[in-house]
Parts: sequence; C-alpha cells; structure tokens
Amino acid sequence: MTALREAGGQSIVALLVPEVEVAHKILALNTEKAHALKEKALEVVRLERVLAAAGDPRKEAQLDVELEEGALVTIGMAYELKPRVSGNTYMTILKRVDPLQDLPLTQALERRTALAKQVIEADEHIGKIVDALKARGMRSPYLKAFVVARINPMKSADAPTTAEAALAALIEKAKGFDASKVREEDLAAAGGPPGGGGGEGEEGGE
Repeated sequence: MTALREAGGQSIVALLVPEVEVAHKILALNTEKAHALKEKALEVVRLERVLAAAGDPRKEAQLDVELEEGALVTIGMAYELKPRVSGNTYMTILKRVDPLQDLPLTQALERRTALAKQVIEADEHIGKIVDALKARGMRSPYLKAFVVARINPMKSADAPTTAEAALAALIEKAKGFDASKVREEDLAAAGGPPGGGGGEGEEGGE
C-alpha cells in the first residue's frame, strides 16, 4: 500500500481465479523463475504436492508447464533428503531418462521419492570416492563431477532407459570404482566440470 500511495495510485485491480489448476498455471507462467537449481527444484516439488493434495485429476505428464521436467522433481526431493547433494551433477544423467510420468500425481510422487533415495545412495558412495581422492592429495572444485563422468552409465552402448536402472547402474559402478587408479593427469585433462556438472562443486553447495 505504501508503494501504491507513493505512486499516486488509489486502487488495486485483482483477478480471482477459483480453479486451482488454472491459478497454478498462471503462476508458473508469470512468476520469475529461480535461477539456482536447488530453489527451482524445491519449488516444483512443493507445487506437485499441493496439486496432489488438492485432488488435481491430471497426470504428471500433463503438468509440463508447471513442473517443466521430471528430473527436476526428482532432484528437488533429493535436496529435501540431503540439502547439499550435488544436484547439477545428477541432472546430467536424469535429464535423459527421467521424464514426467503418465501417472496420477500421488503415484508419481511415490515413484520420485524412491528415485530421490537412489540419488542420495549414489551420492554417498561417490562422496567416499571423492574423500579417497582428496586423501591422495587431489584438489579440485569438480572432483565429484569428475567421478560421475567416469562412471556415467549413459555412456555405454547399452545405456539404461529408465531412471531407476540408470541410478542403480551408477551406484554399482561407484561401489566398484578404484580411486587408486586415478592419476593427477586424468583430473587435469578433465579441465573443469565433466559432463556439464555445473557450478555446484564437489560438495554440492548452493
């Protein structure tokens, strides 16, 4: 109201939208998007939960305007479980195999909860590899992205076609990774965030 008075205004025009799904679509189209992946991912998770709780009859795949992409929802749930997870690092894999699902919202959320737990499991194993590399004196803000690039299951000829399979393969590769075989020149040759790991760094901080 103070800003309105200073601008010389006398009234505010408001639009009332009784349909919840329409209101959220307008919000998605007109609200400035968060720039950080973490904030954006957490927003879409909250939105999907609100729509599910309101009994929205649409399937998740019909919410492409509101949610943008399935991988974003999965990563948002992973952030809820572990706020410092390296979301950008895993988005490079999930973008290829984790689309919005042709499932009712409650079922889609259950599936994504399980996927988020897989992401956290993978992150824990990969974190141990990073610790082993640090113990050998290796230092880089992209160590975690480097490791993920080395064990990325999407690079194989028979790459997984589902998010569940991709994350399971990532976990298995992480368990079998031998950090002692990594050379300083391997890390130097990577020269940055392999696989488009983004700017979160190895600790996944925002």
